[in-house]
Amino acid sequence: QLPQGLERFCREEVGSLAEEESRIEDIRIADGHPAEMIMKQAEELESDVIVMGTHSGRGLHRVLLGSVAGKVVARASCPVFLVPIPEDVR
Repeated sequence: QLPQGLERFCREEVGSLAEEESRIEDIRIADGHPAEMIMKQAEELESDVIVMGTHSGRGLHRVLLGSVAGKVVARASCPVFLVPIPEDVR
């Protein structure tokens, strides 16, 4: 179901999946603790940066304390770029 959702998102946001499809190298679905799985995948892929959305609309302070994003920021071996997700997209 995730690949279909990604395809729908790309069509809505970009208009043409064909153009953007070549930029998607891989889709991975993992079961486990989110922060641990994100860091494990980043390590396996030898990622230069982790980009992740944040659900907190209450400021960076809350994001960095106790959330999945905060755990990844605190423990990742590469830079983490946090992108706030607007409430209407959640």
